[in-house]
Parts: sequence; structure tokens; C-alpha cells
Amino acid sequence: MENKSTSNTINKFTERLLLGTIIIFSPLIFSSLLGVLFKGEKIKDKAHLETLLEQEKKNLGIENKNIHAYFCDTIEDSLSKKINKNSYEILLSNNQRKLGILKHELYHIADGHCDENYKLLNEGRKLENTLRYLFVNEPKALIYGATGIKF
Repeated sequence: MENKSTSNTINKFTERLLLGTIIIFSPLIFSSLLGVLFKGEKIKDKAHLETLLEQEKKNLGIENKNIHAYFCDTIEDSLSKKINKNSYEILLSNNQRKLGILKHELYHIADGHCDENYKLLNEGRKLENTLRYLFVNEPKALIYGATGIKF
């Protein structure tokens, strides 16, 4: 019986150590990924944006979705949003005209984050939407935008 108790104590300690390490280092990891997003290929103009948009839609397997992307000088952070049933919009702020940012926003659409946000907000579940965005959807899109790895 003592071995089982010792084993459980070690497992709990290991789990807490791992969780603590993740919590401590996650800001460094995510800030590094953000750096990659902003240092990537610059999107020169609307034609270049349209070409990259079509390429990335193919990479993500969402060629059937109606997605329009625009440069926008009235926002500070880029965003993607659902317009209606199968129509989406990506607004890239002028200081974020990078391929990594476009990939990040497209991942939100491809992984269903925009559909989920649309549904939760229409149901008045703002807190649930915010928590899901911060702790699940945004990290997944950040990782994809910086590395191309899909979750």
C-alpha cells in the first residue's frame, strides 16, 4: 500500500510541476509565436492578398467558403467574422499586413471559431465565448499562423 500512495504523490507532484511550467512559460511561448506572425511575408496589395487568400483556403480545405478579405485602416487588430450562413470577412489592419496574420484569421474560420462565436453571442453567452476565445481558439489560431500546425 505504501508504494501506491508514494506513486500517487509523485504523479500529483509531476502534474503540478508540468502545469506550473506551462503557466510560467506560456507567455514566452506565445510572445515568440506572435513575433513570428509579425515578421513573415508582407502582403503588398489587394491582388497579392487575394492570391494568398486562395492558396491558404486550399491549404485549410475551405475552398467552398465564401471569404472576403480587406485591408482596414480604422482598426488596430485584425479580425475574422461570420457574416451569414457560409460567408465570412477578414479585416487586416494596415500594420498587420502579414501572411501569418492572414493564416491566423483563416484558421479561425476553418476551425469553426467564427461560427461558434456567432452562435454563442447570439445566445447571449458572452462570458463563455470570451473564455473559449482566450484559452482555446486564440492559442490554436496563433500556433497555426506561426507554424502551420493544425489542431
